Amino acid sequence: MRDHFHLTVGMYATSKLPPELLRKPHTLGNTFGHLQNAYAMYFNKKYRTVSGLFEKSYERKEITSAQYFRHLVVYHHRNPVKHGAVTDFRYYRWTSYQEYSNPQVESFIDVDLGFQKFGGRQAFFAAHQTDVPLARMLDTDLEFTG
Repeated sequence: MRDHFHLTVGMYATSKLPPELLRKPHTLGNTFGHLQNAYAMYFNKKYRTVSGLFEKSYERKEITSAQYFRHLVVYHHRNPVKHGAVTDFRYYRWTSYQEYSNPQVESFIDVDLGFQKFGGRQAFFAAHQTDVPLARMLDTDLEFTG
């Protein structure tokens, strides 16, 4: 998608983190701020412009259940269709769906953990084929069947 991105990020419990990562400058908000600033500098240099690229900072929502995690992953994978980037989400190259569907693709995500959260590989792909509207996927009471 040309104007936004979605990420699902897992975090370790603070008790498992080294003390240097618990300092305030290393918060998730600061990290995304640095990411956005670095990209804006790259973009402005490449296209010889000085404008701001991002209208607002990132939004975040805590994933409080495995069910909501599943909905979010499917929403992220199907979202490019909603925005007209592709007609079939399975062929959009900028989502992790490619990593789940093609074992030959080098992955930087834990595909096995993703499959596990869905109850297996078959359930993962079945959840993506549901006709549930994208807006309803963010309803945490919604249950996938299939």
